[in-house]
Amino acid sequence: MSGIFHPQSHKVLREEEVVAVSPGGVLDVRVDDFEAVLRISHEIVAAYWADCEGSVGQHLVRAVASQQNHALTRLRRSVDTPVPDDQPLRKHFQEVAAILVPGQYVFVLEDVPVDSYVVEQEVRPEMALDVTQFYPGFGAMIATHPRAALSRPTIDRHAQAIQCGERPVVVTISHCKAWAEFIVDGHHKLHAYQRENIAIRRLNIIRRQSSRVEMEDLLSFLAERDLQKHLRENRPVD
Repeated sequence: MSGIFHPQSHKVLREEEVVAVSPGGVLDVRVDDFEAVLRISHEIVAAYWADCEGSVGQHLVRAVASQQNHALTRLRRSVDTPVPDDQPLRKHFQEVAAILVPGQYVFVLEDVPVDSYVVEQEVRPEMALDVTQFYPGFGAMIATHPRAALSRPTIDRHAQAIQCGERPVVVTISHCKAWAEFIVDGHHKLHAYQRENIAIRRLNIIRRQSSRVEMEDLLSFLAERDLQKHLRENRPVD
């Protein structure tokens, strides 16, 4: 066994150790006891950290206008098709593994409750960043794409497929020390599952080890001076 904790509400279907070795990997997650950061091609696209005002209080900070990386389109081929029982997860999701930065991971294919906590992203045209207070926990999924920008026909298409018994996969990435998971693919599928009131089929990619992000990189991601000040005052010293 991998030693990864799974809530009793999650039905684990498959679990597999994966070593990513692709030199072209672009998807990265960095975590310590204070923060979690999602990066694509070395660019921070999402981050959250403890707000030091409560044991589970968190601030979520996201770049609303972050650029989509073309490599993420390679996810779609594997996440919309069933996983054969006799095929390793690493092989079926090879397009997913190819975009991970080199390192050790655990791939967990599971069904999570349809009422799992989803931290939605709001679009505020007058603001470069969106800040949301939330309470993370096992199974909490952090959206990296605004709900308002989702396509209703695409949600309808996935909902119809789910009604017919198909189980397209929502892909999340986290760290073994993380409080929550970042959604990297499957926002439309997620809402289709919720609409149909059916457990969400998820591939949770869990990174085993990583170094924390440099302070200057994280500060450059934050546009608001209050958040920069909060980070400087509360982030633990290396």
